[in-house]
Amino acid sequence: MRAQPLLVLSEERAAQELRRALAAAQDCHSDRTHQRRLFAAGALEFVAGWVLIALGFHVHGTDLGRTIFLAGIMVAYLGPRMDMAPCRLARP
Repeated sequence: MRAQPLLVLSEERAAQELRRALAAAQDCHSDRTHQRRLFAAGALEFVAGWVLIALGFHVHGTDLGRTIFLAGIMVAYLGPRMDMAPCRLARP
């Protein structure tokens, strides 16, 4: 006795499902690329902030040194968060 298939798809439907799967794979790849770019930008801003913090200790003049130090803190800790903010708002 031969078993009957549970679902029979036409050629058109199989081609449509294949196109849909390929589009989903492409979308997943573009999301990964976008996430990697955001991570790289956040890491770069974090390092740049620490460079500014270190520069703030070596600059002569208390006001300029303090300003560079505080700017470094803002860039190091708030910069990566501002890069990721649009992604967090776009997702449910």
